[in-house]
Amino acid sequence: MSQGHPLTDEDRWGWLQRISEVSLETASLPTSPPEELADDTIHPPGCVTTCSALKKAYRDLLRDQLSRPGLAVLDFVFLTASEEVLLQRIQERQDHYMKSNMVHSQVVTAEVPRTEGNDDGDEEKELEPDCQVIWTDDLTPDEVVDKAIVVVRDMMINDVNAPTEDGDEGGIDVGT
Repeated sequence: MSQGHPLTDEDRWGWLQRISEVSLETASLPTSPPEELADDTIHPPGCVTTCSALKKAYRDLLRDQLSRPGLAVLDFVFLTASEEVLLQRIQERQDHYMKSNMVHSQVVTAEVPRTEGNDDGDEEKELEPDCQVIWTDDLTPDEVVDKAIVVVRDMMINDVNAPTEDGDEGGIDVGT
């Protein structure tokens, strides 16, 4: 990418595999759980991993590697914006590997998750209930960070409070 060439699917598979390995290896106990979870309960280890999982197939690979009942919960926060806004943001960056000539390939490649809260009306697309989509066109970079933190916090709370397969509350061992 630093040479101005977009990555292919073949370029990404090993990288995504490594991301899942490192995520599991680095999961640790939360140092600052959300206030709603700050009680005497010992909370499971977890990690927050960032990567560009633009396609559903990429997210599916990560799901296969990281979503294990009783071991790991995986949630996705999918940040997206119009091509115009993405180009503007790239042009404002200094010395970044992502060049403006690659934005179009990212937009064409991106498969925005279909979620209940973001139902785009495309009944052909499978719902991805483990995803939250944040449209960032009208947000500053700082507002994007703030919004993502709120979404991740809410996902953590929902995951910890979700019943497990055996009906117990909050049976997560690792959350990513």
